[in-house]
Amino acid sequence: MNWIQYKNTNYFVNELGQIKTTNWKNTGQERIMSLCDKGQGYLGTVFVIDGKNTSVRAHRVIAEVFIPNPDNKPEVNHINGKKSDNRVENLEWVTKQENIDHAYEFLNVRILKGSEIGTSKLTEKQVIEIRNKFQPRVYGRKKLASEYNITEATIKDILQRRTWKHI
Repeated sequence: MNWIQYKNTNYFVNELGQIKTTNWKNTGQERIMSLCDKGQGYLGTVFVIDGKNTSVRAHRVIAEVFIPNPDNKPEVNHINGKKSDNRVENLEWVTKQENIDHAYEFLNVRILKGSEIGTSKLTEKQVIEIRNKFQPRVYGRKKLASEYNITEATIKDILQRRTWKHI
């Protein structure tokens, strides 16, 4: 198996998506590292570099080592949609929009909007009411925020269509 060093560290990666260290817990022992969920299904681990713990996501480290990125694209896409599959053949550099498009096209991902989002405090009907009620210096952001039990900043975002753009 072909192990390649990651950025002059004690860490090495291979095409199968594995990561190993040559200094396990400062013992000088070589060991393949266990990967755990680092959020949203992405696998990763912690590297100790210059005495500091650094959380890393495996797919990113593997892409940096094995996949050229001449266009300097910022994100790494899992081609088959499986975030735990960090084999080189399953990774590619993409833009944010390319990543989103891939999710829509191949994975049938649908972005939740408005009241579909579980943490939403408002409904579409309430957002329309807020927009209709607002009158500067008469029925302002402060009054609306109090009435709907949300912040003035949220009211501002609604009015300026930074949020709830779909209605």
